[in-house]
Amino acid sequence: MTFPTDGLIGSTPASIGADTTAKHAVGTRVNASSGQVWVYVLASADISASWCVAVSNAFSASGMTKALADLGYQPANALYAIPSGSYGWVAIHGQGLTQTVLGSCDKGVVLCTSAVTGVLDDATASQTKVWGAVAITSAGTTATTNVTLNLVFPHTQLAGA
Repeated sequence: MTFPTDGLIGSTPASIGADTTAKHAVGTRVNASSGQVWVYVLASADISASWCVAVSNAFSASGMTKALADLGYQPANALYAIPSGSYGWVAIHGQGLTQTVLGSCDKGVVLCTSAVTGVLDDATASQTKVWGAVAITSAGTTATTNVTLNLVFPHTQLAGA
C-alpha cells in the first residue's frame, strides 16, 4: 500500500476515498512512499476514478477538457472517484497510475485531451497535449479503457504549437 512519507495523518488515498468535509487545506501536497506526489482538492464537478483532472490555482478540480487545458489548468490523475462538492487527493506526479483513455491509444507517446471529459488519447488533431503524461501500456479497442500511466509534473500546451 502506498502511504505518505511526510507524516500527514489521514492522507492515504487508497484507504480514505473522498471526504465530504475538508480534512486538510486544499492545495496540501504530500510525497508518497511510491514516489508519487498528491495534492488535496475540492471537486467542482463529479470526477471519475482514473480520469485526467484539471486543477485550478484555487485547487478546485474537475475532469480535464480541451478548454480547461487551454486555460492552463494543472493536469492531475484521479486516484478514486470524487463527487462534486467533496474533497480528495489527486496525483500530480508518479509512476504506475491508472488513466482512462480512448480505445486503441498507443503507448509511449505524449497524451492529449479528447472530446470526452477526463479521458486522454494519443490523437493530437484539435486537442491539447498534456506534456509529462505518457501511457506505458497500450489500450484495447473498446471505446474507453484504462492504461498504466507515468505522470511527470505535467503541463499543457496547444497540440499544434
